[in-house]
Amino acid sequence: MNTELLNAENSLKSAENDLTTKKNTYENNVESYKFGAVSKQELDQSEAGYKLAQNTYNKAAASLEAAKIKAAQDVKTAEANYNSALADYNNDSQKIALDKLEKNLADATIKAPISGVVTAVYAEAGSPGNGLLFVVEDAEKLTITTYVKEYDADKVKPGQMVNIKTDATEDELFAGQVVRISPASTKTANGTTDTSNTTVEFETEVDILEPDDQLKIGMNARLNIIIEKKADVYSVPYDAVSVNNQGQSIVYILTGENGRQRMEETVVEVGMMTDYYTEISGEGLADGVLVVNNAASAGTGDKARPGAAMK
Repeated sequence: MNTELLNAENSLKSAENDLTTKKNTYENNVESYKFGAVSKQELDQSEAGYKLAQNTYNKAAASLEAAKIKAAQDVKTAEANYNSALADYNNDSQKIALDKLEKNLADATIKAPISGVVTAVYAEAGSPGNGLLFVVEDAEKLTITTYVKEYDADKVKPGQMVNIKTDATEDELFAGQVVRISPASTKTANGTTDTSNTTVEFETEVDILEPDDQLKIGMNARLNIIIEKKADVYSVPYDAVSVNNQGQSIVYILTGENGRQRMEETVVEVGMMTDYYTEISGEGLADGVLVVNNAASAGTGDKARPGAAMK
């Protein structure tokens, strides 16, 4: 942490780089001069630059050695001061000085308050250990922070299961569980309730139940909180359900006719809905039936490509 020593080391590196450059230039000019490629003046100038760089390098090397000697002397002086304070421990004023020296010695070793993985380093070698030095995070127990809108807040409770997806893992599902929902809506920087936005949100925390190497700290996640559950029902993408002119809920299923697939309007009853899927029931629905994803742009009898299978 000796500033003079660090500066001397940097100066020597800079002088060494400059010396290498000037030496290469001079040696190249010597060869070029033999063939008349450079003038005598250019050769003399490169030689002078080379000698000057050599002299600067020698001075930098000497300065570094002097800085090393001074740094070693500073260490010995510090050790002597510590030993002197230790010898006068029974003296109250010296005891205070000793306590201060011991604190400084203890502060020289950085200890993490928790176990985990170092995910960011802000400390710099040779600089005092002030402010934020490292970030240590628990990579084994991941928690997702999300925000639930006001009209859903009363439905979300700790203990509810959550289906988790990330952009990196695409359609792979991970199990989670709601562990906390804030009793108050989001706050402003000064700690008051945020009234600037008409959309009121409540911070919610979800724990990932089983660690997985694919999940990394800082990834964006998409969450489906399970507030109600049904088994053995059919569901289709949300946009697969439309309304006909009679106000009935419909889907378009693919049917075969003369070796061609066409769409056929089918009336359904709508059940549970999420942001992605809608439960449907009715005649003509069976396992494996193909349903058109975007019902709003479809029409009976249109040619179609295969859509989403019933599930």
